[in-house]
Amino acid sequence: MIGGMHPDLLPQWERAEALKTDILAKAAAVPESLRGVAPKPGAWSPLEVVSHLGVAERFVIGYAGGSPDAMPPSANPVVIGLLCGALSAGVALPAPEIMMPEVNGKSLETLAQEWDAVRNDFYAEIATASPDTPYGVHPMFGTLSVQQTMEMLMAHTAYHYKRFPKTTR
Repeated sequence: MIGGMHPDLLPQWERAEALKTDILAKAAAVPESLRGVAPKPGAWSPLEVVSHLGVAERFVIGYAGGSPDAMPPSANPVVIGLLCGALSAGVALPAPEIMMPEVNGKSLETLAQEWDAVRNDFYAEIATASPDTPYGVHPMFGTLSVQQTMEMLMAHTAYHYKRFPKTTR
């Protein structure tokens, strides 16, 4: 699957994939009866985290590939860098309303399959792209390049890996 990806994008893609695998393993290690239980009020359950990650990536892909003339202004690279740094460090940030989890009684296996499908579609769109190509639209920051999108993907996945819910058995 990694065949023709631009070498500047490949390390972030590989890291995001490894984190995805680790998040799914963490979720699978939670007893099935607790996967849908938030560890505390206002927190997300393991299933909600997995759902949110798929929803967020689906949102970015849904706003990709539009006409550059129809896209909002480019995101400020300094702001994106700061945001990615905060996410990678695990600093708590609110999720945009449009990226809220959509579990709806789905199992971990179903949510993982949905996330896989979104990630595969994402890969297909960026596999041969140049890093500076305008790609997606962040709901708060504007148009992201493929490179910025990859940085956000990796940082967002790292954030949820670090903040993965700790459930009690």
